[in-house]
Amino acid sequence: AWRCPAEFPAGLADKVLLELVERARELDPGDDPEVAAHLAVAAAWAPAAAAGSERIEVARAAVAAARAIDDAPLLSAALDAETSALWGRGRVGEAARLANERLTLLDRFARHDPRAGGEVIDMFHMAADTALAAGHLRTALDHAMLMRKDELGETSPHAASREAVIALTLLGRFPEA
Repeated sequence: AWRCPAEFPAGLADKVLLELVERARELDPGDDPEVAAHLAVAAAWAPAAAAGSERIEVARAAVAAARAIDDAPLLSAALDAETSALWGRGRVGEAARLANERLTLLDRFARHDPRAGGEVIDMFHMAADTALAAGHLRTALDHAMLMRKDELGETSPHAASREAVIALTLLGRFPEA
């Protein structure tokens, strides 16, 4: 709910979300790496993690926890948290590198997994968007075009078209744009 608040019909108050995370921590047996990874990703998106370079460190801890359990969708969400934290600190080149790394997870996604749909679309979107922000226009265009061809990505043509049009325009390819 902190990561994609627009996915909810009405925003959830931070207090409610913090209570849910605290309840999850209370239920954590303390020896389950999967629970630890999910809690780490929640912490990476929490408003308390939004300040400064600390947010990057919290996100990196989430990436490490997700890598440890080898859960591709959760790792993608953790990498997105680190990408966003880097971008927020003006480190767009590093953010673009991580967004590209996220795309390498695509082949590991079970396309029938309910966690895959939004994650796949976000992976393409963030890879193209961070490439645009970093000035890597051809890379941004490549990512947008890949999204348009992907079975899940094609369900969000407005997102792929947006990044493709921007990249094509900035490349001076106006008729294609």
